[in-house]
Amino acid sequence: TSALYSGVLRSGFLRDDFPVITENRWITGAGYIPEIFTSTLWGFYSGDFINTPSNYYRPGMHLIYMAAYRLFGTDPAGYHAINLLLHNLNGIMVFLIVSVLMNKASGGDNATEEKDKPGSVLFPLAAALLFAVHPVNAEAVAWAAAFSEATFTFFCLVSIYIYIRAGLDRHSSVAIYAVSVFFFILALFSKETAVVMPALLVSYDLCFGRLTLRSIKRYLPYALAAGVFLYIRSTIVGPLTAEHAMTGYQYLLAVILLGSQYIEKLIFPFGLKLYYPFVRPA
Repeated sequence: TSALYSGVLRSGFLRDDFPVITENRWITGAGYIPEIFTSTLWGFYSGDFINTPSNYYRPGMHLIYMAAYRLFGTDPAGYHAINLLLHNLNGIMVFLIVSVLMNKASGGDNATEEKDKPGSVLFPLAAALLFAVHPVNAEAVAWAAAFSEATFTFFCLVSIYIYIRAGLDRHSSVAIYAVSVFFFILALFSKETAVVMPALLVSYDLCFGRLTLRSIKRYLPYALAAGVFLYIRSTIVGPLTAEHAMTGYQYLLAVILLGSQYIEKLIFPFGLKLYYPFVRPA
């Protein structure tokens, strides 16, 4: 992965990178942390690059930038190196998750049992490599302003992995699940997309026969964390809105159309662009 993306270390900043990094006073000192957590993503900015109200709340992104600023100042290479490191870590997490899923599917009953089969390493490695080199991830790795993509993905993958391992170990304590919930919270404050993660946990339990009425209590901490986050977000940012107001029917059509386009790019990653204009369904 590092060899594939080594060219980004020689790249500069692009588009959002300038206001988010070189013009962002929030990342210059810890004294701005209260303001970061009580403002929208673009609350620091007063220039011409953004001329509409911000509808994003991602304080975790600014904290990562703050740490990067302490290390690298405004040197683009440092920010690209962090993005590349995060992508490597995400690839490793994909490998670990697929490994434990295969172990479970092949009959492993606890977290320490390993299956010595030819595919036990081959298939997880193939999955991790597919994730690492898939062209659809290029923007998230090569664009410094895409920190939130890599960070929320990493925190979600760690949370999911801990949840799965805890379920395989009959002696897992509540503290183990608490660590998983903690990483889920970090993911939420990195990017709102993380709110879908509990649905992935339900899907996992459904696939492996762990979904029962009594097991639903495992989801309550995740649901509570998501609810608190959405409340905080709505208080600071306002309700979820789109740039162009749509009816419920148009929203449904947009979800279907955009979802199908995402799936198409995953299977046929050709004609990738920096920006895709959104056309409101009729």
